[in-house]
Amino acid sequence: MWAHDDKRQVLQDYFQDLIGKKVCRLQTFQWPQLQLNALGQLPGLELDRPFTENEIQQGIKDLPSEKAPGPDGFTSDFYTSDFYKHGWEIIKPDVLSAFHAFYIHHNEALEHLNRA
Repeated sequence: MWAHDDKRQVLQDYFQDLIGKKVCRLQTFQWPQLQLNALGQLPGLELDRPFTENEIQQGIKDLPSEKAPGPDGFTSDFYTSDFYKHGWEIIKPDVLSAFHAFYIHHNEALEHLNRA
């Protein structure tokens, strides 16, 4: 049988390695030679802008009730989506801060999400 600390370590190692690892590339694109327009130069495209508070709040409102988002399908008496919906006014500053940090770092620090 595995000891509790061994199980904890296996789980921690798995989830730390799940996403967000930087990979050193031996080759890369020569972007200037491709002569592509930057997203900001294309009319009507706002793909590279931060999420607005309204967009985040709407996303939370659109979460299905009585379901726990995530791959495990785990549910309980108080569902995850309901927590976000009912506690929005309390958790809003922290959620907005997390989205802002995600935007500012441009996906550079995804490995930190595994340690949250």
